Amino acid sequence: GKKPGMWLPLGGSMHPGTVENVKSGLANFKHDYKAVLEHGPVLFTSAMNDALQATNTSISDISLFVPHQANGKIPELATKFGVPQERMFHNFERYGNTANASVMLCLSDIADENELAEGDLVLVASAESTKWLYASILLKWTSMTGEKNIRVRKRDSFFRRLYAGFAFW
Repeated sequence: GKKPGMWLPLGGSMHPGTVENVKSGLANFKHDYKAVLEHGPVLFTSAMNDALQATNTSISDISLFVPHQANGKIPELATKFGVPQERMFHNFERYGNTANASVMLCLSDIADENELAEGDLVLVASAESTKWLYASILLKWTSMTGEKNIRVRKRDSFFRRLYAGFAFW
């Protein structure tokens, strides 16, 4: 293993949670930002390649790529991955880093834009480069309310439509 990009030295038998260890700064997170920036694209590539290989799909089959929006460098990733920039979705400039909510905000924006056709493939990839984790999912786009890619001026939000069929007690 590689050292994580972010860690907390305090804790465990080496640095127990004592007042002295807290005062010495061990309770502050350490962050190797350079390593995170260096290895984020590597993890994104692994996430994308795993999804493509597992589904026997190629980059040309994907209508839209949706990476986790960790920073404003998403458009730069398109070139590294060999993906046309117009097929790499990004909304970081609108919201900033929203952590775990970024992919769901992207999907909400995509649904609101209503530009994907029925059956389009959407590859969602997320990388947590501070912990060396990644995940991906390939979605087959479908309309949730039967609009069949028709522009409408006002619609319920993505989440309201998504959860419309569930009853919460």
